[in-house]
Amino acid sequence: MTTCNRLRNANDRSGAGSFVRRVDNSDGEVYCVFEDFKRWMVEVKGENYPEAFMTECTSPCVPIEKFRFLISEFSNFLRLRGLPSLGKTSYIQAFGNTYSDTLRFDIKKELPCGDRRSSASMTSCRPLIMVQLYFNATFKFNSPANVVDPAYDAFDTLTAEVSEGSCSVADKYTSADCTAVGGSWVGQIPALFPRHTANRYVGVETEKVLLSSAVWGTVFSLGLSGVMILIATNNYLVTSWSLFVIVLVVNAVIGSMVILGWTLGVVESICLTICVGLSVDYTIHLCHIFATSSATTRFAAGRDALASMGVSVFNAAITTIGSSVVLMLSYIIFFQRFGIFVFMNIFYSTAFAFVFLMAILMLIGPIQGAGRVLNKDKGAGDPNVDTETSNPVRDDDDVDT
Repeated sequence: MTTCNRLRNANDRSGAGSFVRRVDNSDGEVYCVFEDFKRWMVEVKGENYPEAFMTECTSPCVPIEKFRFLISEFSNFLRLRGLPSLGKTSYIQAFGNTYSDTLRFDIKKELPCGDRRSSASMTSCRPLIMVQLYFNATFKFNSPANVVDPAYDAFDTLTAEVSEGSCSVADKYTSADCTAVGGSWVGQIPALFPRHTANRYVGVETEKVLLSSAVWGTVFSLGLSGVMILIATNNYLVTSWSLFVIVLVVNAVIGSMVILGWTLGVVESICLTICVGLSVDYTIHLCHIFATSSATTRFAAGRDALASMGVSVFNAAITTIGSSVVLMLSYIIFFQRFGIFVFMNIFYSTAFAFVFLMAILMLIGPIQGAGRVLNKDKGAGDPNVDTETSNPVRDDDDVDT
């Protein structure tokens, strides 16, 4: 009951109360089964709470045994009636939360319960091993990790403080939380091990794993792409520009996913992991021809790349985009989103490769052996003579006569 009151207290030292919903009830939307237990003892049994456990309780009377008897009877009362009226708690009952969830007993054990002073009233009861409390939290079912984590930490702090303040610990027994039940309870109540859970916690952990997988998958893909581009071009400067373009493509794809309102799920995590792999094709071919071109100027080397591989790369992009359109027409959400992702990825990859990357290489791309890792003496062109008008006439150029 103290824990329930702390959840209702928005200024509680743990901070947990600030994450309890108060829309329908300003005191906090909390359901505490022991509050109904107290009401049942007073209104149905005509007993005082908690004095009924200790009234005329002299040796060999044991308060915990009277409690076992009454809580077992109350559990049977709940079983017959279901969850009692929630009244002003404004607790929204979730699917599966029934009377059997609030009080759990160890069915493998039987302990004496009742009143030792009268053998006729002594019986055996299943020991109570778990109590569940319910409350409505401020975060929604689909809230992201950055919203749920602060609440999770606050509830973690509360459960730790409840465990440390357990009445079964002798040196803690003088605290305000424990004095109400009297000294005869010391050593009879087992230590408390509170836990807190919510359906959204599973989703948050899944979201963190998916995010981590997407980030590390992208990082490893970039590293592997850099190695493959370096092997293909034999030029670390061209490789650097290629990786920069791939990073821009990934950034553009992620930005588009955010604009479309996508959240990070299994499909999105897979898409981000393969994003680099789809983006590298359209840069590595163009960069390979540029880096190995024997043209004398940057512009001519870029023209060689576009003339030799541009048509093939562009046609490959068209066919891939066409396949993504077919996927987008599917009724299955996975294929729809995957098709949209492929369309965005190929579109950005093609645009950045043909426009941005080639413009950069034609303007400041490495020639004359600059940036080569091996065979540095095999360069081409003069970097000081690098304009379109300075390009020599080639045999395959159309010349007006």
